[in-house]
Amino acid sequence: MSFLATLRTVPIAGQLASNIDTTTLQPGQAFDLRTYLFSIGVIRNLNITTRLTVTINSGVTLFSSSTTKPVMTISNFKQRDKVIIINNGNIHGAAGSGGLGGYQSAGNTGLPGGNSLLISNACSIINNGTIKGGGGGNGGAGGINNPTYGYVDNGGRYYSCYGCGAHEWAVQCDQRECCCVKPGCGRCGDTCGWPNCSDRGNCNQCSGTDRNGFRCSSKCARTSYVQTGTSYATGGTGAGGVQGSGLSGNTGASNSYTGGPGGLYGYDISGYSYAILSGSGTTAGHYIG
Repeated sequence: MSFLATLRTVPIAGQLASNIDTTTLQPGQAFDLRTYLFSIGVIRNLNITTRLTVTINSGVTLFSSSTTKPVMTISNFKQRDKVIIINNGNIHGAAGSGGLGGYQSAGNTGLPGGNSLLISNACSIINNGTIKGGGGGNGGAGGINNPTYGYVDNGGRYYSCYGCGAHEWAVQCDQRECCCVKPGCGRCGDTCGWPNCSDRGNCNQCSGTDRNGFRCSSKCARTSYVQTGTSYATGGTGAGGVQGSGLSGNTGASNSYTGGPGGLYGYDISGYSYAILSGSGTTAGHYIG
């Protein structure tokens, strides 16, 4: 990448100007401007008065790889120094990570995006490109409860059917009908929830009534298909934000529990009161301080 710095220092007779292409700066490297320029020899004496113009070329994107570090920090200059930043490229804050999904709980909040510029010295910024904070991460999805179902004995009495053989037995049906069936017939999908075995006897409204040679002595409560338990699953992690989008994250998906809120956008400029901002470029309009 090309990051062009023009330095003028005073008081030196006739002034000294130097144009330096600082190719040592890598994408994703958050940096303090004054410390960085001193480390590469652009500023050779931290005690002299500095007249500094830094130009970020068109097509160049400076960004941080960490939301805790702004892309560029402008600090530690003396009050008499003059610093001008001309941005013809892009200064984009780091993207926030998505929130974790909930487990038997709501989803977690997405993390905030990182700031683009942190300023604590008076400076002029001529923005002809874009300066935007990182996008906040999306919230995590809510936890998922998956109910499980099955047939359960609701505690009702079995019919006692007279006329059944020694190896036949009565089973639970609905409140109006009983069935004497052989063991091993299993369940079926009719209204009783039990099998239609060919050699069964039926008693309809059976209390004290003979039907097909079988006598039922009492009514029974049926076996019910009900929820027998719950299994739990963790909601999905929210998507990460977008570098330099300047947007807050979205709320996570709602499942059995609500999704988490999206993370806040990163600020275009933190310490805005120190800056004189001009130019035809764009920002997300998020400033603080």
